Amino acid sequence: MGVEDRGRRPGPRCRGDAGAGAAAPHAGGGAGPEIGGHLGYNFDVNNSVLGAQGTFPIGPQIDFYPSFDYYTVPNETDWGLNFDLKLRPPALRFWYFGAGLNLLHTSAAGGNTDRHFNVFGGLEQRRGPLRPYAEAREILGTGSRFQLVGGLSLPLR
Repeated sequence: MGVEDRGRRPGPRCRGDAGAGAAAPHAGGGAGPEIGGHLGYNFDVNNSVLGAQGTFPIGPQIDFYPSFDYYTVPNETDWGLNFDLKLRPPALRFWYFGAGLNLLHTSAAGGNTDRHFNVFGGLEQRRGPLRPYAEAREILGTGSRFQLVGGLSLPLR
């Protein structure tokens, strides 16, 4: 190493150091909003459930997570709207957890729509063009329901 080289770092090392943090994804792992559909089973009404959901990032590890569920109950129209926050802890890689407001409508006995609190957790693939997931959800309160669903989410970008 000559005198003129002292204090200078070789070119490739400098480029590697300068760009090291530039391409790192945010801690949540998602690239942006997603939409998708799901199919599952509700153990309290003993029927299948089908629905749709969206995921809209609020921060690196938290998403607004609205969803719609239609319950295939004979001779009734049962549906639910969920307005949830989903947490994706980076240390738990594929796991997510959350809670929020549920509006549950049933047409039985003249029709009724009730507000509930719900909690959920699941596993999801956070990369790729199709992102499969599996989720367990408990709707708490009068008319509480437990369901398991699986589905696919599609990134919007």
